[in-house]
Parts: sequence; structure tokens; C-alpha cells
Amino acid sequence: MALFFIFIGFVQVIFHLCYAASSNIRLVGGSSQYSGRVEIQFNQKWGTICNHGFSDTNAAVICRMLNFPTTGAWAITNLTGYPNATSDIWLDHVMCTGSEKSIFDCDYRIPMDSTYCNHSIDVGVICSSTAAINISLIGGLDQYTGRLEIELDNRRGTVCGDLFSDRNAAVVCRMLNFPTAGARAITNLASYPTAPDQIWLDDVECTGSEQSIADCTHRIPWGSHDCNHNQDVGVVCSSTAAINIRLVGGSSQYNGRVEILLHGRWGTVCCDSFSDRNAEVVCRMLKFPTAGARAFTNLAGYPRAPDMIWLDDVVCTGSEQSIAECTHRIPWGSNDCNHNNDVGVVCSPTADINIRLVGGSSQNSGRVEILLNEQWGSVCRNGFSDTNAVVVCRMLHLPTAGARAITNFTGYPTAPAQIWLDELWCTGCEQSIADCTHRMPWGSHKCNHNEDVGVVCSSISAAANDIRLVGGSSQYSGRVEILYNGTWGTLCDNGFSDRNAVVACRMLNFTIGFAQAIKNLANYPTAPAQIWLDDVVCTGCEHNIADCNHRHWGSNNCNHDDDVGVICSSSVSLINGSSPYSGIVVGHLRTFCDLGFSKEAANVTCTSLGFGEYSRHYHMQVLGNGDGDTPMLKKSITCIGTEKDLEFCDRSEAELEDCQPDNAVGIECKGGPIRLVPFEKNEYEGTFQFFDGKEWRSIINRTSENTAKTLCRLLGFGYVGSNFGQENLLQNRTEYVSLDCNGTEEDIAQCMWTRGNNDGEYGTLGLFCSDYAIKDVRLSGSDALTGFIEVSVNNDWWTVCYTGFTEYAADLICQTLGHGKNKWFTKYVDSNRYYSYSTIGSLICDKNDKLLRDCKVIPMAFYSYGPGECDGNNINIKCLEGGQRQQQEHQQMANTTRGEGSDGDDANATIDDNGTLAIPLQAVPISPEETDGNDMDSSDSEIRRS
Repeated sequence: MALFFIFIGFVQVIFHLCYAASSNIRLVGGSSQYSGRVEIQFNQKWGTICNHGFSDTNAAVICRMLNFPTTGAWAITNLTGYPNATSDIWLDHVMCTGSEKSIFDCDYRIPMDSTYCNHSIDVGVICSSTAAINISLIGGLDQYTGRLEIELDNRRGTVCGDLFSDRNAAVVCRMLNFPTAGARAITNLASYPTAPDQIWLDDVECTGSEQSIADCTHRIPWGSHDCNHNQDVGVVCSSTAAINIRLVGGSSQYNGRVEILLHGRWGTVCCDSFSDRNAEVVCRMLKFPTAGARAFTNLAGYPRAPDMIWLDDVVCTGSEQSIAECTHRIPWGSNDCNHNNDVGVVCSPTADINIRLVGGSSQNSGRVEILLNEQWGSVCRNGFSDTNAVVVCRMLHLPTAGARAITNFTGYPTAPAQIWLDELWCTGCEQSIADCTHRMPWGSHKCNHNEDVGVVCSSISAAANDIRLVGGSSQYSGRVEILYNGTWGTLCDNGFSDRNAVVACRMLNFTIGFAQAIKNLANYPTAPAQIWLDDVVCTGCEHNIADCNHRHWGSNNCNHDDDVGVICSSSVSLINGSSPYSGIVVGHLRTFCDLGFSKEAANVTCTSLGFGEYSRHYHMQVLGNGDGDTPMLKKSITCIGTEKDLEFCDRSEAELEDCQPDNAVGIECKGGPIRLVPFEKNEYEGTFQFFDGKEWRSIINRTSENTAKTLCRLLGFGYVGSNFGQENLLQNRTEYVSLDCNGTEEDIAQCMWTRGNNDGEYGTLGLFCSDYAIKDVRLSGSDALTGFIEVSVNNDWWTVCYTGFTEYAADLICQTLGHGKNKWFTKYVDSNRYYSYSTIGSLICDKNDKLLRDCKVIPMAFYSYGPGECDGNNINIKCLEGGQRQQQEHQQMANTTRGEGSDGDDANATIDDNGTLAIPLQAVPISPEETDGNDMDSSDSEIRRS
């Protein structure tokens, strides 16, 4: 026997020496050059490698030999459908540290037994085409141009110009997240800095649609070429070719969150380093005035941002024509921020505009003159109405009530030569005349100075000192009463419209979007004696009802039967829905008619609540209308879709016909934010919460394992278990007490929700999600075959609970380490080790887990917060030698210690619907002292390279 092992060792040495002199390696049968069955050539014959103990670390060495990226390399064992392998199998039980240059620098065995190692267990490898590739343009005039350099395995190199086309250049620009339109290749790099020694790629050919240059065809392996650095290629990417920009969610076209369109995808800009100079560049791109441009960061209540964040750390001088010309993080899309750091910009439509009234009898009247670009000019009267005059008076900070336009300027001073505006039309709400529609550009007109316009603003400045709503069902509704000269009084309903109601609600600092006038106040409390205002007509833009047109204070032709009231809108909500994300759309005290509620209005509703986009309409009869007493706003709601709330949408003046109570609109939105509130600073374990449009809520009833798995998946984690705790209960609250998912949902809104009252029976739903990936395993003991099991997770070594550990897991560990199956294993409790700091939890492997990384870790938190107990914080194991199993002794031990007829390979552990860890029949612990006392015989010593 000794001579046999000496012979095996001699063969290994000869094999290694021969291979070092002449070697080759390839991947066969994969979907690309980066994947396939591993084959090595020895003595001019190709052969495979068995998968015993073959890890991702080994795969990295294979990829290194092929000059492919090693990051993300992984081993594969299911090679069904691959071409037939050659007859030879060259290696088995390969074990690498990951730093080797060749697979033959690793430990390995030469397979001698075809029954133990055959082509059904050949190993394959997948190398990532782009995982470790960095790309840059060096030596150009700016970041968008230069010699193309690639960093691969921490070494920089160039690319040959052979076959390199503008299509290739487009792929390079895409990798850098630069615009691809207009990308081109350049070859004259004579004055560029010295190139690195390495040349990585040659004969590159792309279609132009690839996401990485590594996906294009090129010479294999990386680093093979027939060129020199005189043929290095460079690339020029356009800085602005495909860039568009917009401001979203603001109160006008001149302000909002900055969003950039690149490669057909909208994204935001981080506020880091973003200054008013940057804002000037944004306004210039939008062709708005740049003077007075400013950046702002508080975007609370704005519509949901697109997922992408395109730019960060942007610094402009202020003179650039495009934000792409400013310095910023490279590549586009790289950042260290989130959407809480999105930036907005305000471009002032009036920054360069000044206004005055000239030639009138007082400062409150005269010809309208505008100062623009340091030149005074007049305004034509074509289309100029009293509503326009209101805006002029507002710009001059004069009373707007009674403002009117005038055209007779006999005796006025000579007008300046310039005429700045013509065909001006205002709604009356604008803060500046520049916000009104007019002929473009400024200075174009079809009139002369005989048609100049003037304005008279009221010299009387009176305002209501205070306002209140009396007798309504809430603070948002009631009879309007105003305080003037220390006395409370009412307003008559003559001519009182919803626009007037808007002004009243604005004075109260309530939401104005759906303000409505009401006239039937028969059951309201007795009104004060005074009636202050009658015939009130507002544009809806005024900040005080006294600024509207009206009779003199105290003059009226009405009585208290004609008193007017208003309803102001509070925030929109969804009621009576099947989930937090669906229901009847309700502003305060009102529903909306589905005959005039558009898809865009539904989308604004969803996003204003913090949910995903609108998905579908419901009919009132499906949802039910509660007590049926909720009044309806019977007007069309028209939105663009980017508004931050319904109040910024337009609504019709006239009421819709045929709107009945069962026409109340109901909608369903995609799901909103979900999160885990960590138990102990572990982001994967905590109380599950969802955002219901107003606040974060919990689930308070038990749920299925499918549901818990789905929630972990939607959170971006793996699943371990769940529990219900009392510590986060919200007392006396109505909650969603049940949530049921079937496992196929891509959105939490697709799960089944049930409402109810919190009875405190169970508590709040806690989830134990997992991000535990096993990277390696070792035995801590006196020899290679015996020791305590330790697994590497998150760069630390951990022991494993005996609970849930099965025969199959033990065999898989031994085989991963290059041995045969396990001989025995036993629990060991180390009282000097604190479980939660040194023990990872239970290691659960079943027959479908072919590699150790496929097994599941149930962390210690499961035992801390749920049922069960971590029984034994150490497992001592003895492995058999690979290929030399002592069948009779192993079978006798299995029968004696694990029970006749048990099938260790089928062992598995699960968590049932009650959160209990269910463990199948497993090993009866035997200690080393109970064995024959001589576990190391001659077969336990074998020759392995080290």
C-alpha cells in the first residue's frame, strides 16, 4: 500500500512538471467565451476536472489563466446539454487559495477510480465578462476624449486600433455613461502621455448595442495581439449630444427638481457641491433667464423621482452651455447619495425685468414700461385686459382690487423707442408679467406707440385682518367670517365662486386645490350682525379676499340667508380599499366623479401619497361608499401627470352631468415603500413596516412562510424566518392585521390585505432575512480530517449550531474539503464562547444543494426571537479519506449511531408555518472516545501537494 501511494505522488510530481512546460486551458460548451466546462491539455490530450471540492476560489484561478476577470467567477456543476467530454479526466479534489497563477499551483489529486470520478461530475466555470473591468479615456482635452485604457486584474492596458470602428466607440461611451450619439474612434495619439506596457485587446468588433467592450468579439485570450502602441486607439464621446433637461414638480415651468434624460432614461442630480452657479447653467440650457437662478434642496412633497441618479459632485463656473461641461463624478450614474439629496433649481422669469408706471397722476397709474437688458420699453394694448393690469399692480406691490387697463395717453411724456411686449394674456394669477403668454421673442410686435397700454392700480389698501370658518363639520369647512376694523362679519354669496373659495382657503393656510363655495347654511349657528362684503369676484390668485373686486366694505343688497361658506381640501387619501394602495379617492369631505378623473389625475394621486404609479380604476360599487354621505366634487380634473399633488391640476368651471354617488372614482396604485426597523443594528432582521400614504404601519397577525419569504425578497434579501413580538404594538389603532402573499408577487400591492382591530394577540411582524453567503469552510483540529467546523461568512470565521445539522451537510463539508464522506460528527458546547458573537447559527443543507454555498444559514437571531434553541455551538467532525472509503466500517457506524434504514442523503431541515425549526432524524452524537481509538490508519495519510 505504501508503494502505491509513493507511486501516486511520483505521478503527481511528473504531471505538474510536464504541465508547467506545456499547458493549455479552455472553456467548452458555454453560452459565450466566458463560460463552459473546464478542459486542460496535457501531453496533447484534452481532459476535464472533477467537481469534488471545486469552489469559486478555484474558478477564479481558471479565469486568471484565461486572462478573464476573476471577480465574480463561480463554479458550475450542471453541464446537461454540453458537448460530450473527452475520455480523459486529469484532475480531482482541486483546492486553491485564489491567488495562484495556475490551477497546477493548487492542491489536487489525480483520479485513479472512474467509479468515484467520471464525466457526470465534470466541473464548469463562469467568468464575468465585465466584473473587474474599469475603463477610462486618458490624455484628451477633457473627460470625454482620450486614449482608451482598460484596467483588468489591477493592471492597465490599451486597445489596438485594428478593426476599431465608431460602433466600438459608442460602446465605450456607453460604459462611461456618456452620450453615444456622435461617438467616434481616433488613432492619432502622438502627443498623448506614455501608454502602459500592457495591450489588452486587439481586433475588437462591436455591433454598437453591447453594454461592455468585453461583450464584443476580440482576440482571445485577453492580452494577445499583433500590434504595438503606435496603433493604440482613442475615443471621443459627445458631452451633450443626447442630453435633455427638465424641471419637475415645481409651481411653474421655471422651478422644480432637476432631471436629465440620457440614453432614453430620466434621472436626477445630487445636491452635493451644487451651487447657484450650477443653477445658472441649468437655466441657460432651458433658455430661461440666468440672473437670480438659485439651487434648492427641500423637495418634500414633490412627485416620486425616477430611479436613476445621473450626476453627483457637479461644479460649474457658471459660463458653461451645458451641465455636461461642468466637472462631475465619472462615469455618469456614479454617486454616493440618494433621492433625499436630489437638487432643484429656480430660474427667475423676472430676474432681469423691472417695471414702472410713467406719466400718470400718481405712482398708482401711468403707461406701463419694462426694463430689460438695461433698456426701457413699452407694452402694446393688443389683448391687454384688466386681468393683465392685476399682474402689473402685483409686481409693483400695489393693491390689485379694481386694477384696470387704460389706453388714452394724451399729454404723457414721449415713450422710449423700444416696444418689448405684444399680445400679452394673463390669467391674473401670475407673479410677473413675464409669466403671461406673449409674442416671442421679447421685442417682436405688430403695433406702434399709439397703441401703448397703461394701468391704474387702486390707491386704497384695505385688507381683512383675519378669517375663520364657522359651523362646519371640521376645521376645513364652514361659513366664511372675516374680521375688519375689529368686528367679525359675513360675506354674501352673490357672485361668490370657487375661485373666491380658493382665496379664503389660502388665507387659512389650507390646501386650495379643491376649494369649493357652499351656499345652503340653514342649520349653521347664528351669524354675527355685520355683513362686510358683497359681489366679491376673485381671480383665485389673491392672497387676501380684500384684494378681489367687491362693493365697498359694509355695502350690500343681501341678508344672512345669503351668507356664503367654503370647503377647503385637506390631503388626498384612499378609503375602503382592498389594500393601503387602493380605494375611493377622497379629498376632505368629498369624492371625485370618475367621468372626469383621468389616468394622469390617478397617477398624481398615487405618487402624491408616496406610492408607485397608478395601475387601474375601480368602480364605486366594488369598493362601497361607507355611510354614503360623502359629497362629490362633480368637476373634471385635468393633470399633466408630473404635478406633486392634485391641487396643482386644473379643474373645470362647469359641473359634470350624470355624476351620481356610485360614480365616485376608486383607483389602485402600485405599492409604496417598505422597510425593516432593525432589532439590533442588523439591517436584515427587524420589524416589518409599510408606508400607508401618511405614516409607517406594522402587520400584527401571524402570516405564512410564503408571505415572509416574499417580503424578504421584496426588501432585496434572502429569507430565514419570522416572529411576532409585543414591543412595537401601536395601541388602540386600526391596522392591517393580515398580509398573505403566494410568492409570485413583484409588488407588495399584489398581496392580499385584511383590515381589523389590533387585539394584541400576537404582536408586530418581525422578519429574519438573510444575506449570509458561505465563502469557505475549514476544520479547526489536530489533522486535516478531524476538527471543529468553521464557516467563512462576511470575512469572519464562525462555528455552527448542532441544531438542524444533518448527515448530508456533514458529507458535503467533507467533500468540499477534498475528503470522502463524514465518518462521524458530534455536538460540543463551549461554555467560554458567547453564542451570538461566535456562532453563525444553523447550517441547513439538503439533497438539492450540490455546493456548500447553496446551503441556507438560519442565523442566531432566529433562536433569540423565535422558537427553538441553538443546541451546541460547535460541531466536531471526522471525515473519511476521499476515494478510500471503508464501506463496511462506515455502514456499521451509520446503522449503529444513526438508526437502521435512515437515508442521510435525503436529510433536510425546514421551518414550518408556525416558525418552528423541523429537523429530521439526525446523528446520535458519539464522541471520539467511543470510537475504536485509532482513526488514523495507513489509508489516512495520502500524498498531496502543498
